[in-house]
Amino acid sequence: MVADALGLEVGTPVVGLLRLRLLDGEPARLERGAFIERLGRLLFTDVNARTTRSPLVQTAS
Repeated sequence: MVADALGLEVGTPVVGLLRLRLLDGEPARLERGAFIERLGRLLFTDVNARTTRSPLVQTAS
Protein backbone atom coordinates (compact mmCIF):
# COMPACT_ATOMS: atom_id res chain seq x y z
CA MET A 1 0.00 0.00 0.00
CA VAL A 2 2.71 2.54 0.97
CA ALA A 3 4.96 1.24 -1.79
CA ASP A 4 2.25 1.76 -4.42
CA ALA A 5 1.39 5.24 -3.16
CA LEU A 6 5.03 6.35 -3.26
CA GLY A 7 5.94 4.46 -6.43
CA LEU A 8 8.45 2.25 -4.60
CA GLU A 9 9.27 -1.43 -4.68
CA VAL A 10 7.93 -3.43 -1.74
CA GLY A 11 10.64 -3.59 0.94
CA THR A 12 12.17 -0.19 0.14
CA PRO A 13 13.02 1.72 3.35
CA VAL A 14 10.67 4.59 4.19
CA VAL A 15 10.34 6.92 7.18
CA GLY A 16 7.01 6.86 8.98
CA LEU A 17 5.69 9.95 10.73
CA LEU A 18 2.97 9.89 13.35
CA ARG A 19 1.93 13.34 14.53
CA LEU A 20 -0.59 14.25 17.21
CA ARG A 21 -2.09 17.70 16.71
CA LEU A 22 -3.39 19.54 19.75
CA LEU A 23 -6.07 22.21 19.94
CA ASP A 24 -6.03 24.23 23.14
CA GLY A 25 -3.85 21.54 24.68
CA GLU A 26 -6.29 18.72 23.83
CA PRO A 27 -5.76 16.00 21.21
CA ALA A 28 -7.61 17.01 18.05
CA ARG A 29 -6.08 15.11 15.14
CA LEU A 30 -3.76 12.18 14.54
CA GLU A 31 -1.79 12.27 11.29
CA ARG A 32 0.16 9.39 9.78
CA GLY A 33 2.53 9.83 6.87
CA ALA A 34 5.27 8.03 5.00
CA PHE A 35 8.23 9.56 3.19
CA ILE A 36 10.97 8.10 1.05
CA GLU A 37 13.90 7.55 3.39
CA ARG A 38 16.16 10.22 1.84
CA LEU A 39 13.57 12.96 2.40
CA GLY A 40 12.02 11.58 5.57
CA ARG A 41 15.30 11.73 7.47
CA LEU A 42 15.43 15.49 6.86
CA LEU A 43 12.37 15.84 9.10
CA PHE A 44 14.45 14.78 12.10
CA THR A 45 17.55 16.94 11.69
CA ASP A 46 16.31 20.14 13.42
CA VAL A 47 18.04 20.12 16.82
CA ASN A 48 16.21 23.32 17.83
CA ALA A 49 12.75 21.82 17.38
CA ARG A 50 10.27 22.28 20.22
CA THR A 51 8.96 18.75 19.91
CA THR A 52 10.54 15.37 20.51
CA ARG A 53 11.16 13.55 17.26
CA SER A 54 12.56 10.16 16.50
CA PRO A 55 12.56 8.55 13.07
CA LEU A 56 10.71 5.35 12.38
CA VAL A 57 12.42 3.67 9.46
CA GLN A 58 10.38 0.80 8.12
CA THR A 59 9.98 -1.01 4.83
CA ALA A 60 7.30 -0.13 2.30
CA SER A 61 4.53 -2.67 1.96
